[in-house]
Amino acid sequence: MKTLVVYYSRTGNTKKLGDEAAAALGADVEELKDKKNRKGPIGFLLSGMEAKRKTPVHLEELTHNPAEYDLVVVGSPVWANDMCSPVRTFLVQHREELKHVAWFCTSGSIDPKYAARGFAAMTEATGLTPVATLGLGRLQIRDDHS
Repeated sequence: MKTLVVYYSRTGNTKKLGDEAAAALGADVEELKDKKNRKGPIGFLLSGMEAKRKTPVHLEELTHNPAEYDLVVVGSPVWANDMCSPVRTFLVQHREELKHVAWFCTSGSIDPKYAARGFAAMTEATGLTPVATLGLGRLQIRDDHS
């Protein structure tokens, strides 16, 4: 099965998980990039507002075509109890090309239950049911979560 792992990461937590998942699955990796400065407290607040408003963003061009993959594993940090706006933009733009999907979410909370809200938003944006999900809170990301 040809697999692609796609993620957006503001702080590095989602990148860490995405790269680990890709290595475990022997998958290609696509890190979503946008041109916004999301660093620091102001970037944090603006990103949360953008997620709540479901604001689309301009993504840099992808290096991989999701339509060429049997499975696309999509990762998002949880921003304001929702998926992040770069992942929302990717899913809306490519939902017709996705065959099978799996979701993973990271949360700054110590409680990984917040990931469920991200999963629900990702499913709603695509209309696709994931074959698997994984949600980790910040303490689980720091510890051995293999």
